[in-house]
Amino acid sequence: MIVNSITGFSASVRKHQKVLPKFLGEVFKGWEDVGINNYYSSNKDCIIDSIKFLNYHWPEDALLVGKSLGGIKTWWLLNAYWHHIEGRLEGGSKVGVVLLDPHGWQIGDGYVGSFGIGDRNLPWNKQWDKWIKADLLKIEVLYQRNKYPMGAHFEGKDVNTKLPRNATHWNITDIDSSIGRLSEAAIVEMADWLLK
Repeated sequence: MIVNSITGFSASVRKHQKVLPKFLGEVFKGWEDVGINNYYSSNKDCIIDSIKFLNYHWPEDALLVGKSLGGIKTWWLLNAYWHHIEGRLEGGSKVGVVLLDPHGWQIGDGYVGSFGIGDRNLPWNKQWDKWIKADLLKIEVLYQRNKYPMGAHFEGKDVNTKLPRNATHWNITDIDSSIGRLSEAAIVEMADWLLK
């Protein structure tokens, strides 16, 4: 199994914090045969680089994790490069997706303004339904609406988990917090699904 993550812009600006890469390193500490690759959403090529990484590791099962703006970029990767993802699924590979408090905007997505902020939620791609039913694609969104900037979710879908009132933009990836442990549990559950 490979893990491709895109971390958010605030962490991208302060790369020494390595919020999502550090968190994933703690989540997968001691796991064997898990290759983790991380991109920063401040890198304009983070989506293309992610696709190259996924293609290089064909046909391994893949876990895609995005935090904050990285969650929006991961959502856009699924949309803009769906033919790459669908090719993996057609070949029998599984793809799991965990979006952690996704918010922000993506150039070229056909939408004006940002997701999450202002209660605007992410649009769902109906092409995903076929593969979810085939149990080759699984998506989960953990989002908070308590502290700015607030997370987006998919309207009317059962893939969303609204986090408790004490969830914030930062403690979602703090392994020592109760909220961070919820994020860890979602990622581990997705990884277990990929490995079964």
